[in-house]
Amino acid sequence: MTGDVKYIEPDFIPAYDWLIQQMIERIGNKPGDVQCPIWSWYQYLNEKKKKPDLRYSHLGQKGEKCVLIEIEKDEKDVLLSDFTLWHYPLGLPYYIGATQEDAFAFESELESLGYETCLSDILPTKYQQRIIKSWNKIFDMNFDDPYFSNPLSEKSIQATFWQLHLSEVVSVRYFMCR
Repeated sequence: MTGDVKYIEPDFIPAYDWLIQQMIERIGNKPGDVQCPIWSWYQYLNEKKKKPDLRYSHLGQKGEKCVLIEIEKDEKDVLLSDFTLWHYPLGLPYYIGATQEDAFAFESELESLGYETCLSDILPTKYQQRIIKSWNKIFDMNFDDPYFSNPLSEKSIQATFWQLHLSEVVSVRYFMCR
């Protein structure tokens, strides 16, 4: 099984393109005709609640038939990312500061030059690059500045990978969304 680009919201394509490049750099090239990553949960809510709770309605439409698939992948084939921080490139293309003070200083610097604080084509290249480089914190599971993220034990952690093989499936559980 591989991901299919037709299921990506058009507004999210730039963030996916960035993630794909990160995956290439960190876990290797896309095999064959793979278009985009497959997403899964490594740690759903925190270290005590690693699996999604099927009693909650946000997993699908009420009455929809769904499947929970438990898998095992070799860690060299997986890129972990902080779910909360992933929203910076995904929908809020802002700078992730090392601290709250760092973020405010960056915003103030941009505003003093007359720019908005989010990533855009009108920002000078050096600022665009600083914003994009700051997104590397998404992959640092030890980054836990309280303004931006949580400690590892409290993170929601995503796992992305290129392919899923049947031999990696541990269990399959069908359920009806509530």
